[in-house]
Amino acid sequence: MPRSLRALPLLAHIVFSPLIFVCCDSGPSDGGDTPRVTFTWQAQPSGVSADLSEAVFPTPTTGYAVGAQGTILKTTDAGSTWTRLTSGTTGFLASAHFFDGTSGVVVGQNEVILKTMNAGATWTPQRQAASGLLWSVHFPTPTTGYAVGNDRLLKTTDGGATWNVVPGAPGGIGVRFLDASTGFVYGDRIRRTGDGSTTWTDAYVSSGPAITSVRFEGATLGFATDHAGGVLKSTNGGTSWTRTQTPVTTPLRAIDMADAQVGLAVGDGGIVLLTADGGTTWTRSTSGRTELLDDVHFLDANTAFVVGDGGVILKGTR
Repeated sequence: MPRSLRALPLLAHIVFSPLIFVCCDSGPSDGGDTPRVTFTWQAQPSGVSADLSEAVFPTPTTGYAVGAQGTILKTTDAGSTWTRLTSGTTGFLASAHFFDGTSGVVVGQNEVILKTMNAGATWTPQRQAASGLLWSVHFPTPTTGYAVGNDRLLKTTDGGATWNVVPGAPGGIGVRFLDASTGFVYGDRIRRTGDGSTTWTDAYVSSGPAITSVRFEGATLGFATDHAGGVLKSTNGGTSWTRTQTPVTTPLRAIDMADAQVGLAVGDGGIVLLTADGGTTWTRSTSGRTELLDDVHFLDANTAFVVGDGGVILKGTR
């Protein structure tokens, strides 16, 4: 999640612990309806000390992570080992979207847009400016994609070969589309379009804390995080949102759901939160980390990956 939203810089990083247990009771253990969910977290050597901002797994075994200093990492063994790729840039890379294990797009500093068609062996710049930053990229279809910066939204209709500014569209720090028509740009609020980015309405206006991530579990169930430890939920395709305060008031950076009930949220100071009841309640876990954790991604219902500052990669097994 955007570095500009951090309250304080991270002054030090700690060495990877070989094994961390995160045990969260998201409900009663004496026969209640909500099951106890436990994750075991293990640090995966990334080989880098650069801050990592996002991880994606286009296949069950192939994944990519991007971050500062032009960092692009790749795994082909479901996250057990990671190799650094040559991106051709030293700038901050904020976000990635992969169509499959071989084709993908990465965006970042100076509004750079890089594209690979050969599993990251080479990266071709599709766009680059003298300044600015693209925070997020998402493709609802193989040809139509969006990339967002603070004051603009870019759109491609040819798979990322060319990009144009969408007239009248909002800027923000994140973009997420459900399909070719329905999507969201978020930052100080969540804005929604139902016509493929032509018009936008406010779906949620924050009382102060910035919205830091939006994810959907299916077409109607959505979740979001904010900069004050809040989790938002939508049950109507993002038309409206309800906020729940979690046990923390520090920034949450990302959220992902294994299914409609079980999900994880991560944030500053090594925070990991777990829900087992569809976001109604959240339990704080001890991750064993102090770094800012920037992204979480479920590989499958029982496996999750978290990335963060100092090259941190954590693998969680349920």
